[in-house]
Amino acid sequence: MTSQVQNPSALSPDGRRFFVTLDGMRGAAALAVVILHDPGFVLPLLMPSAYLAVDFFFLLSGFVVAHAYGSRLAGGLRIGRFLRDRLIRFYPLYALGLVVGALSGAVALALGGGSMETVQGLLIALGTGLAFLPSPTAHETPGTFPLNGPAWSLFFELLVNIVFACLLPFLSLRRLIAITLLGAVALVWSAMEYGHLDTGSAWFNFWGGFARVGFSFFAGVLLYRLHRQGFVTSRLAWMFPLLLVALLMVDAPPEYRAVFDLACVLLVFPALLLASSMLEPGRWLAPLFVNLGAISFPIYALHVPAQELMRRCVRFLGVDPADLAPWAGFVIIPAMMLGSLWLARHYDRPLQRRLRQRRGGLKLGLAAVRVSDPPIREPS
Repeated sequence: MTSQVQNPSALSPDGRRFFVTLDGMRGAAALAVVILHDPGFVLPLLMPSAYLAVDFFFLLSGFVVAHAYGSRLAGGLRIGRFLRDRLIRFYPLYALGLVVGALSGAVALALGGGSMETVQGLLIALGTGLAFLPSPTAHETPGTFPLNGPAWSLFFELLVNIVFACLLPFLSLRRLIAITLLGAVALVWSAMEYGHLDTGSAWFNFWGGFARVGFSFFAGVLLYRLHRQGFVTSRLAWMFPLLLVALLMVDAPPEYRAVFDLACVLLVFPALLLASSMLEPGRWLAPLFVNLGAISFPIYALHVPAQELMRRCVRFLGVDPADLAPWAGFVIIPAMMLGSLWLARHYDRPLQRRLRQRRGGLKLGLAAVRVSDPPIREPS
């Protein structure tokens, strides 16, 4: 069932560790978010708790950033270079999603619908979006990133990356535990205040996002410091992505929603991540997990504007998306997965490579410096 023989898919030629099972879990969580945001095409398949995937992403990001950058920052990597690398990691796919979102918003305005009510609001959202900043258009739409809703989590990840890089020289184990505990207290307060942890994406619950990223990211860093360096290859690795998806499918009653959310984020997700970091799939399952990890960020960064554009086109033809379910989902989701894999290989990675090779640094003219995480197989 298990083997102590190291899985070559989990190691690079120079001996660097890849977390292949975590790749699979990240991809499965991203697909759950896709279903959450567009149930119309995939009914009756529902993921009512899939918003908690963002907390898992934050947790995983802390673990992976500590793995990829912790020793390099401690060894003298400049914070500015670190932040530049993080921007290069996020921006190509984020910008593409923003363009698709702006196109979708323009189509909605032309048809007299959508959340953005004016051309001015659309242009403001586009301008602040290009700067990776929340849009001050709450009078038109409550979303902080109305052209691409999931970008709110990328914004919070960039913020926590800055905090992590600045605190790292002083981040002893005791202080890291204290920060994580403070984040847990803030998370409990947020869950009790709002009745759930589906916060951060809108202006009316924006502050809840700080609690979510504050706990989960630093809990991920703490787990990386505590995790066992070795691993075993096991046929049971497939269970971890399925367990995560099963949790995201739970429809907790409203009176227990806050308790369920807190139990997942404070206890279950850290336990799953720690266990899965020590167990890797065999040679037959590893390619599937690697490809799930490859599509996770492209599909996360693009699915909402792409889905909105598809919905508007279908409704323009006088068809309710729910009337096409679930058959449309059998076509749309695999198509999005294949498109995301193509974007990862032929757009995102080549563009990142060219940007990193530019001399003189990256000059994007951004006003601010998640989502997503750096590729688990490509720490840079």
